[in-house]
Amino acid sequence: MSDSNIILPSIGRVVWFHPAAQANPNGQPHAALIAYVQSERLINLAAFDENGTSYSATSVPLLQGDEAPPTDGTAYAEWMPFQKGQAAKTDNVAAGVRDRLDAFEKSVDDRFRQTGDFLTKKFAEVDGKLAQPAVTVTGDTAVELVGVPSPMPAELAQPSAQPSGQ
Repeated sequence: MSDSNIILPSIGRVVWFHPAAQANPNGQPHAALIAYVQSERLINLAAFDENGTSYSATSVPLLQGDEAPPTDGTAYAEWMPFQKGQAAKTDNVAAGVRDRLDAFEKSVDDRFRQTGDFLTKKFAEVDGKLAQPAVTVTGDTAVELVGVPSPMPAELAQPSAQPSGQ
């Protein structure tokens, strides 16, 4: 578990409490419940000694990740090994989800880019056709529509054989 992915303490969670060396001659940790969270690394505890007698401990440092216990014999709390294992598994799952999400986002970005390239090409083709003359005059009265569908009826789009005076 990396230091950036610490286990967030919350009220009611169980931790191991290591009382000060002189108060714990057998060296085994005491079971403790988090009673109050001052910060991610400082908690208040309701603890139980080896006889099950309850007592409190306030402003107890909570070790995170692979932090070493204090060498001066002062009291501290730590997460139990299975809790650290669960946090590591969660970190691994989260990393896998992040990797899959990154791959999905790249795939979506690629698809958008391909779609944009396709549309750009099609618009360029349409612009090229529209840039051609829309009508070509051949002779005095013949008109040819080029590359653009005519909204005019066919009889109006074709030159008339009638004299222009009628």
